[in-house]
Order: sequence, then structure tokens, then C-alpha cells
Amino acid sequence: MSAQIGSRLSAWKLVGVLGVGSAIASCTPSPEEPAETMLEKEVVTLYVGPETAACVGVAPHDCLQVRYASEENYQLFYSAIEGFTYAPGYDYELLVQITPVTNPPADGAALRWTLIDVVSQTPAVSEP
Repeated sequence: MSAQIGSRLSAWKLVGVLGVGSAIASCTPSPEEPAETMLEKEVVTLYVGPETAACVGVAPHDCLQVRYASEENYQLFYSAIEGFTYAPGYDYELLVQITPVTNPPADGAALRWTLIDVVSQTPAVSEP
């Protein structure tokens, strides 16, 4: 299943690079489907690590370290998760909704990440 999520997230990353408009340009809504529902929402499990890491986006800042499956390596997460308040020292399992942003600004994110649920928040186990 993590390969399936990874491929879908890769597609989301591609949408972010190409822009939502070009990715859905060939889509046409059915008569009973309003145009605004053409933008698909996806719900994923996101694992957040116990520490942030220095990263550079528009400006230097700290990024969350996330992974999409518990057996994967952490990667930097440059966006924010709406509704999530991070506290260092905990491992999190989150249920998050990913929604494409219609007409994102040139320096803005093409995806909106919204917290649905904190599935677990456990103190991180430190290595000796």
C-alpha cells in the first residue's frame, strides 16, 4: 500500500510542479458534478519525527521531518499542516487531507495539508 501512496504523492508533487490548472485542463465535469469538485482530495497517513531540521524554502527555516510509511526514511516537509501544533520530542502519526490549491501564488504551495486526526503522539525513544 505504501508504494501506492508513494506513487500518488509523486503525482501530487508533479501537480505541484506543473500547476493544478495544467494537470486538470483536460478534465471536464459531468453535468451533475460542479466544476469545483474536479480538484481531488486525498487522505493520507503521515508520520512526523521528533525533531525539525534546518531547510531553505523561500527563506531559511525549520522543516518537519515526515515519512509516508513507518519503514521509510524521513524527508523534509516544507509546507504547514493546518490544525496541527507540533511539539518536539514526540513521534506523531497523523491522518491528513491533501487538497490542491486553485491558482496558487507563484511562491506558494500547490497543495493544502489539513489535519484530520492525531492518530498517535508518543514520546520519542532516544538512542543510547
